[in-house]
Amino acid sequence: MRKIVGIFLVTLIAVTSSWTVSVAEKENIPVVTISELMSGIKDYEKKKVTVQGVSVGTCISGGKMWISEGEYKEGAPVILVRAKDDAFKFDRRAVGQEVRLQGFPLAYYVDYCSSDDKTSADPKTKVTHSKEMEEKVGDLESITIIAESIEYL
Repeated sequence: MRKIVGIFLVTLIAVTSSWTVSVAEKENIPVVTISELMSGIKDYEKKKVTVQGVSVGTCISGGKMWISEGEYKEGAPVILVRAKDDAFKFDRRAVGQEVRLQGFPLAYYVDYCSSDDKTSADPKTKVTHSKEMEEKVGDLESITIIAESIEYL
């Protein structure tokens, strides 16, 4: 009887393991490279994506990680990754290791209006901007990904 139950369990495990599909495929989450993310951030901003890259640094507490495409070179794009709700810490020993993460990218742009606010000598004077100035979006400054999960490859 035990042999039959054992064979049944082994067969059941073998069959169900072949059915597994990655979460990204099941939920139709786009898989993007870092260069695609940098060039088309407006298409991916605040949407769940899967990004694969190489860890180029982690802070001492493990709360932040920086990823890049391949080995880091001077001037190469780097993306900051933070854990959503500080749910997990990043492995500090994973520098140079390939990672795959799922999360929500957020873009930060250069603010051209803030320099105009400093031109007023009187702090009581309210500085107003034209509609054109308020609608002007600056150049992409940086991208931060709020990660829900990370996999070290």
